[in-house]
Amino acid sequence: MRSATRLVIIALLGLFLALPVVSFAGSFSSASAEPADRLVAQPTQPTAPSSPGATAPSGPKLQPDTEADRLETRRKLIMGVTSVVLIALVVWGRSVRRKRKKALEGK
Repeated sequence: MRSATRLVIIALLGLFLALPVVSFAGSFSSASAEPADRLVAQPTQPTAPSSPGATAPSGPKLQPDTEADRLETRRKLIMGVTSVVLIALVVWGRSVRRKRKKALEGK
C-alpha cells in the first residue's frame, strides 16, 4: 500500500517537473511561429566563396528580453521552487507521522 502511494507521488512529481521542460523545449521548435517584431534581420552582402577555414554566417539576432519577460520568468521560477519545497515538506511530514504511529503501535 505504501509503495503504491509513493509511486503515485513520484509519478505526479515527475509529471509536474517534466511539463515546464516540455513547454520550454517546444518554444524553440516553434521559433518560426513567433511574431516578426522579435526577429531582427541582418542585411546580407554578396561575398566571394569563403575559404575552408571561415565560419558560417550567423543567423538572425533576437532582441533581448524585456523587463516584463524577466519578471515573468523570475515569478515562474519562484513559484516552481516553492511548489517543490511544499511537496517535499508534505512527503517528509507523512513519513514522520507514519513513524510515530508505528512506534505507538509497537508499545
